[in-house]
Amino acid sequence: MDNSTKRRIATSKLFRNLDWEEADQIFEMNIGSIREYSKGEIIISPEEPFNYLGVILSGEMDVLRVFENGEQYQVHLLRAGNLIGIDTITKGNDVNLFFHIAKTDMQIYLLPVGSVLKPGKISDTIRQKLTEGILGILVHENFRQHQKVDVLSVNNLRERIYRYLSYQQFKRRTSSFEVPYNREQMADYLCVNRSALSRELSKMEKDGIIKYNRNRFEILK
Repeated sequence: MDNSTKRRIATSKLFRNLDWEEADQIFEMNIGSIREYSKGEIIISPEEPFNYLGVILSGEMDVLRVFENGEQYQVHLLRAGNLIGIDTITKGNDVNLFFHIAKTDMQIYLLPVGSVLKPGKISDTIRQKLTEGILGILVHENFRQHQKVDVLSVNNLRERIYRYLSYQQFKRRTSSFEVPYNREQMADYLCVNRSALSRELSKMEKDGIIKYNRNRFEILK
């Protein structure tokens, strides 16, 4: 593993509580490894164990809910820097319901969960810092899930869009901001048809509620 890759992992959310020397101890022990995935490859599937914490180094991943009738919707889009496998720590005997599928070719750094949770593999100090970092990630993820539930709780499409954009504006604390999704991805997040979303955005701009250009938005009132 080259130093550039090590630095990317060391600055990830998973390692954010570690200094460079502590992160390098983990690299030197060769506990984790880098795996490459091809576009369309299933990385995590329902009801199959996934006993790793992963840092996405490159590429994008779809987290999908797939139903028996073939319908599916995107729960989340993960990019470089995002983590996978955090839910395996807390789900206990609960069944995983989601497919994690490579949207593009990907590289992921995988660290066995047992190395983090069980004493003996790494020092107690490093293990505690990693555990504290994971707890912080879980708190953030819980807030993100509550936010999405709040957005999707309204049936009116305009209100749903407005609520989502309001969250994005609050998060970035600026009147003009970019959303992390293209139009198709935004439609998936909002659980609406892409054409319907585009039409409603045009109407909202015409009514003086928002201004937008591709992924950049401004709430006017």
